[in-house]
Amino acid sequence: MTKRWIESLENLEKANAALKEVADLYLEDGHNQIMLNIIRDSLIQRFEFTVELAHKTFNFYAKDQGGSHEEFAKQRVRKAAKAGLIENTQAWVDMINSRNDTSHNYDQKSAEEIVESIVKNYAALLNEALIKLQNKRAESHD
Repeated sequence: MTKRWIESLENLEKANAALKEVADLYLEDGHNQIMLNIIRDSLIQRFEFTVELAHKTFNFYAKDQGGSHEEFAKQRVRKAAKAGLIENTQAWVDMINSRNDTSHNYDQKSAEEIVESIVKNYAALLNEALIKLQNKRAESHD
C-alpha cells in the first residue's frame, strides 16, 4: 500500500507542473489585457492549490516519520524546516500569508503584487520543496 505522503506528493507534482505552465505563460509577451487578466487569475488559483498541497504533503510526511498531525499551515511549515524539506521558513510563512490573502481578499493591486511574488519567488520555493520531497521518496524506495 502506498504511503499517504507519497500519494500527496504525486498530486503536488501535478499541481506544481500546472503552476509552472501558467507562470511561463504569464511571462510571455504579447498578451492583451483581457488575456493577461485571465492568465493572472489562473496563476493565482493554481498557486492557491499548490501551496495547500505542499503544506498538506509536509504534514503527511511528518506523520509518516513518527511526528504528530499539525492543524495549521504555518505549524506544518515549521516542521518541514526542521525535517530539512525547506530552507527559508520566513519566506514560506510569507507565501502562506499571500495565499491566504488571495483566498479572502481580492483587489487588482494585491493580485498583481502576489502574481509578481509567485513568478519571482514562490514558484521557486515550491519547486525546491518538491525536489526535496522527491529525494525523500527515492530514499524510501532504496
